[in-house]
Amino acid sequence: MSWFKLKRPMDEASSVDYGDIVNAKRALSQLGYYQPPFGNEMGAWVDGALFDGIRNFQRDNRLKVDGVMRPGGPTETAIQAHLAGKQWAIENANRWKGNGNAISRERQPSLLSDQGSKPFVTSVAVVDAAVAVHAAVVVLNVALGYGRDDGG
Repeated sequence: MSWFKLKRPMDEASSVDYGDIVNAKRALSQLGYYQPPFGNEMGAWVDGALFDGIRNFQRDNRLKVDGVMRPGGPTETAIQAHLAGKQWAIENANRWKGNGNAISRERQPSLLSDQGSKPFVTSVAVVDAAVAVHAAVVVLNVALGYGRDDGG
């Protein structure tokens, strides 16, 4: 389960929960969709960059582009899925980076195995595979209609 969970709906025309504002900015920032307009401070105030980030995320994920997020709605759910996929990739990259059974660039600088032509699985390849699988799941969910905006 993701740490990102809205308490109330979030849109430009309504009163927004302060905790939701900070968490939305943090989540969108981690996913590359929000840059604080005043340096590195992510305050509990609404700004245009927040809703631009929401709309850009919606557009990139083929959701209804309205700048609105609702608890349990498609935008919140997609952000949670992306955060979970990113966290999984980070955890597994760290796990595969150099423990006793893993192959890592530090332990094996060559990208080719001793057999010559078979590429080694590196921590980068594991992360790339995880991201590709996650992207495929998101696309499948959208194709099946789980990402449509049905008012929820």
